Amino acid sequence: HNWAGKCKFLRAATSRAAYGWISRPMTTKDGGALAKLAFAASGLPAAADRHLAAIMLGHMADPGFASGYNVAIATLRHHMQPGQPANGTTLATMAYWLRRYGWHRTADRQWTHDDMGETIDADPQQDPRQARKQLERCRHLLREAWRRHRFRRWATSDRRDATQAGNPTYDEKRCKAARKNAEGAHAVAVLTAGTVSDAAFAAMTNDPNNARCCMCGDPNGHWLHQAWHCPANKPPTDEPTDLLQRRLGWPTATTDQRHRRRDDAILRHLTATREKILEARYHGGPRAPPQHDPTDESTNDADDDDDDDHNSGVDDDGHDHHDDHGDDDNEARRPRTGKKRRR
Repeated sequence: HNWAGKCKFLRAATSRAAYGWISRPMTTKDGGALAKLAFAASGLPAAADRHLAAIMLGHMADPGFASGYNVAIATLRHHMQPGQPANGTTLATMAYWLRRYGWHRTADRQWTHDDMGETIDADPQQDPRQARKQLERCRHLLREAWRRHRFRRWATSDRRDATQAGNPTYDEKRCKAARKNAEGAHAVAVLTAGTVSDAAFAAMTNDPNNARCCMCGDPNGHWLHQAWHCPANKPPTDEPTDLLQRRLGWPTATTDQRHRRRDDAILRHLTATREKILEARYHGGPRAPPQHDPTDESTNDADDDDDDDHNSGVDDDGHDHHDDHGDDDNEARRPRTGKKRRR
């Protein structure tokens, strides 16, 4: 899973589709359809949140944003030149598009974002260097407004992971740190709430037998248990910094080296946890036996215990005898066993 390569490809492909929307912005319907295609091509799990996934993929992989962004930058560049009137089709298109992301017009060539407390303007600049500097600042603010918009859409949604993360507010530095750490399929899935615990998988498949934790056998194999409370999967720290890091592993973006190492260790742990879950679920990896009720008489019978261990392929140390043999191999051995009995 070459995440960086896929992001680069999607941004290049989307930029072609987003080109040329001068007289009117791309509709949310058209942009949404293209965004779904981009998400499918990204290889992210279906459980990942679309808004967090868009942040990790980058602003140019969002067709609805990229189309208006191209027009906005071209319009700002044009109107920063001396002698340009404060009107025109492209200016109206840009103003309409900006409203989607929280910008409102405060003057002929000026827009303000209340949540960010920032203003962009297209005032004419006599000095070309100052014009370039102002344009770069506008680029950055437009991208940050989009990321803030996307993050808020997730944080205020009714998704369980948003609630478990405490419905957090956007933090530019933390978002930048999370994007920087988005390397590899498992890490990106964790950062975008794309993890599917054993309990969630049981609900998806309508099979309660899938709900137990694959690592310790606890009947409640939900994500927070598997990541933070499973005795067979000890976390690097007892408590993360906050609920957002606890659920999604987003770094705190601190400058303290000790805390940065702790942030890295937490994300590596959550990434490894997802890898263990998927290995056990899809690739025949080791699974812990279910936890039995000590009052159950059947668990006190030594013969039953021996039979259970033999049938499950797990010895007293918890090692799986059948790690190297799949169901096809077991089926292949049965006829030969029958022949020996007939002789």
